Parts: sequence; C-alpha cells; structure tokens
Amino acid sequence: MDRLNLKFFRMQQHLTQQEMADKLKISKSHYVSIENGTGNPSVQILERFGQVFDYDDVWTLFKKGAN
Repeated sequence: MDRLNLKFFRMQQHLTQQEMADKLKISKSHYVSIENGTGNPSVQILERFGQVFDYDDVWTLFKKGAN
C-alpha cells in the first residue's frame, strides 16, 4: 500500500525522491520505503517534515492509501 498523499505532495512541490530525502535529512532508500508504505517515519521525521514544509497536518500525508 502506497502513501499516495505523500507522493502527491512531493510531486506538487516538484521534488524528486532524493530531493525530498535531502530536505528531511534521511537517506533516499529510507524515504522511498516511507513513501511506498514499507517503512514508517519516526516522530522526529514527522516533526522535521512539518517544519521544513510549514505543514501542520503531516499525519494525513503519511496515511497509507489503497492502490
């Protein structure tokens, strides 16, 4: 199951997976696993995401959606 909201947000920002990972200060492979739904973000990553993108509703982006 993908995290479609997260992928959509990333694409709206015109960012590659590598650029998103760099902004979150994590490896690309870790970011890809989060976006694909095979890995989970830590609380620190969620907080960093909210700070970097000035986004309050981070939990909705990291919810898993049906394919």
